[in-house]
Amino acid sequence: MNDAIITVFWLIVVCIISFILLSLHLLWKKSQEEHRRTTIDHYKNKTESAWYDYFINDGELIESFIPKQREEIIGYEELANVYVTSLTATHTAEKLHYIATQYLHDYYKKLLNSSRRSNRLNALSRIEDYGNIEVLKECKWVQKEEKEKEECILLLSIYSKYDESTFKQLLFQYQSILTEFDCRILFNHLSFSVLTSFFAHFNEFESHLKYALIDTVSNKHTFEAIPYLLELVHDDDKEIRIRVAKAIYDLGIEEEAFCVELSESETWEERLMAAKLARYVKFSKSKPILFRLLEDMEWRVRVQAAQTIARHNEGRASLETYIMTATDNYAIEAAQEVLRKEGDWSWIG
Repeated sequence: MNDAIITVFWLIVVCIISFILLSLHLLWKKSQEEHRRTTIDHYKNKTESAWYDYFINDGELIESFIPKQREEIIGYEELANVYVTSLTATHTAEKLHYIATQYLHDYYKKLLNSSRRSNRLNALSRIEDYGNIEVLKECKWVQKEEKEKEECILLLSIYSKYDESTFKQLLFQYQSILTEFDCRILFNHLSFSVLTSFFAHFNEFESHLKYALIDTVSNKHTFEAIPYLLELVHDDDKEIRIRVAKAIYDLGIEEEAFCVELSESETWEERLMAAKLARYVKFSKSKPILFRLLEDMEWRVRVQAAQTIARHNEGRASLETYIMTATDNYAIEAAQEVLRKEGDWSWIG
C-alpha cells in the first residue's frame, strides 16, 4: 500500500515539474516571438518612408537600410508586399527584382535548400513576387525529381511568368500531379503564342490538361487558336468535342457543318451545343436544325433551341407560327416559355 502511495506521489511530482517546465518553455517562446516581432516592426518603422521614396519617387537606395538579418528581411518583405500586390509599374517591378537579386540571393538560396517545407514554399512565393529566378539555377533542391505538389505548382507559376521555355518542360514533367483547375490558373499567365503552341503537343497531354487548354483559349478569346480547335471537332473524346463546341461558341464562330453534326449526336450535351452554335448560322440554314432540336427528348436542348430561334430576326414569328401548328406539347411548352420571358403573353394557352 505504501509503495502505491509513493508511486502516485512521485507521478504527481513529475507531472507538476513537467507542467512547470512546459509553462516556462511556452513563456520563453512567447517572449522570443514578441522580441522578434518588435525587431521586425522597428525595422519597418525606421525604413518604411525610405522604401516608399525608393520604389515610388525614384529616390536613392539607402545602403544602411538594406536588410541583412532574418527579422529585417521579413520586415522588408512585409513592406515590399504592398508594392507587389498594389502596383504594376514596370520600374517598381525592376527595383524589387534588383533588391532580391543583389542583396537577398543567398538568403533565398538557403531557404530553397532547407529541409523544412515551409522555408522552401516561402522562398518560392517571394521569388514569384520579385522575379529573381536566377537563384533557382543554383539550387540543388530544384534539380531533385521528388517534390511536393504545392512546390511543383509554385515552380510552374514562377516559370509561367518569367521563363516560358522552362515552363513547357516542367509542365510535361508534372502534368500527372496537376488538377484541371491548377492548369487553368497556370495557363492564364501565358501569352497567346505560347498557348497556341501547346496544340502541337496536344496528344501528349493528359485529359485534364487538354480540357484546361481548350477552356483557357476560349475564356481568353484566343482567336489564333481557332484552326487548332477545328482540328479537334472529331476527337474520340466526347468531353473534348463538347468543350471545343463551347469554345467555338464563345469565340462567335460560324460553323454550320459542325453544328449539323452535333445536332445529330446521341449525346444530349452535344445537341445542346448545336442549339447554341446555331445562333451564328444564318437562320435560313439553321432553321431546320433548330426546329428539330425544339422537339428533342432532353428539355434543356428544347429550351436552348427555342432561345436561339428567338434571337434571330424572324425567330419570334417562327415560334408563334410553330405554337399554332405543332403537336409536340413539350416543344410547344418550351417555345411558350421563351416567349413568356421575352414579355409576349399573347401566345400563352
